[in-house]
Amino acid sequence: MSLIDQWCGEIPLFGLTPVNLTEAGNSTGRGRVLQKLRRQLRLGQSNVEVVLVSHDTLCTEAFKQAVAAFECERLLIADEAHNLGRENFVSDPPKGTLNNTSI
Repeated sequence: MSLIDQWCGEIPLFGLTPVNLTEAGNSTGRGRVLQKLRRQLRLGQSNVEVVLVSHDTLCTEAFKQAVAAFECERLLIADEAHNLGRENFVSDPPKGTLNNTSI
């Protein structure tokens, strides 16, 4: 069982429904899912969303841009955080839109 699958089993214990972005397929599919979540938050249909991604997806430019388009507070929780020391993450972590700080 992958860590993402494990988290998908744990998150509902906190009353939240996780979105496993690894099931969305390619970058286009992930973009569609994120766009839907962004719309739900913007329209007040949802107050909070939990999105689970792999480190490889987290470091893609498409994902970073999609996350930057969310006009709300974001929190990044990293499991297996030793991977976040990779040069591509350290040199260009995801940014927030309001003050361009790392999330």
